[in-house]
Amino acid sequence: MTKNAILAACVVGLAACGGGSSTTTGTGDETNTTNTTGGETPADADAGTATTDTGGGGGDADAFAARVALGQEKFDHVCGTCHPGGEGDTGPDLHNKHFTVERMTNQIRNGSGHMRPIPVARLSDEELSNVLAWLSTIGAVDGVH
Repeated sequence: MTKNAILAACVVGLAACGGGSSTTTGTGDETNTTNTTGGETPADADAGTATTDTGGGGGDADAFAARVALGQEKFDHVCGTCHPGGEGDTGPDLHNKHFTVERMTNQIRNGSGHMRPIPVARLSDEELSNVLAWLSTIGAVDGVH
């Protein structure tokens, strides 16, 4: 599947923040580290830093494309009721929000306002990393590689 096909298929979104932990997940040649401090307001969470890195190697584009596809599928299942296709409905439109990885992770894990938290039992750290990859294709989150 080409990157353009994945991007075209990935016109879905999410807005979220989570926190209070530092997690490192990954398999094979990807490693994802997300650091959150918890107890932040959405504005405070923007000041933090977090990274998601897939490491080096020639297959990075293919590996990222696979993460995007898995992330879109999981997003549709877990988040699509409130953010269908990343559009606003019960939840806000997520396109072009440009949240940091930390702020989006905090929103997802802790929720806020009308959004309920999404725990690891429902969305694993690896699945969250894939959702963040997909969200990066619609401009909802920056800093995902």
